[in-house]
Amino acid sequence: MQQSRQDCTAYIRKRESDRKYYKAHTEKEFKRVRKWQKEHPENCRLSQHRRRARLNGKGDYTIDELYGQFEQQEGFCFYCGELLYSSFDNVIHVDHKIPVSRGGSNTIENIVISCASCNLKKGTKTPEEFLQSQTLKKG
Repeated sequence: MQQSRQDCTAYIRKRESDRKYYKAHTEKEFKRVRKWQKEHPENCRLSQHRRRARLNGKGDYTIDELYGQFEQQEGFCFYCGELLYSSFDNVIHVDHKIPVSRGGSNTIENIVISCASCNLKKGTKTPEEFLQSQTLKKG
């Protein structure tokens, strides 16, 4: 019990120290964070995606699992089969098969990689509803 109280106190002191440093060096920290974001765009997209989904759904996944999903799909869009490129880059979208707004989870089992066009058209439809709507438009 005593150790956890000491850990908690040390944590609180560290946070206070970090806040003071940030307040004193706001511009420097802002530049450091922006530089990191430019160097790691995939981590930033994942972080934003996970935050939105965490606010609405249950579950989580790692960037390694996301890379695994990309490899499992062999670099193709889950919906239209378009080749997304041989590497994981800005062209891909991370999509929930069953939308979080309709009870889907934020686990890797509910995540697919899609092209921007399919993901933006799909919206809150299930894969079946989306593919059916695409078939009706073509026919």
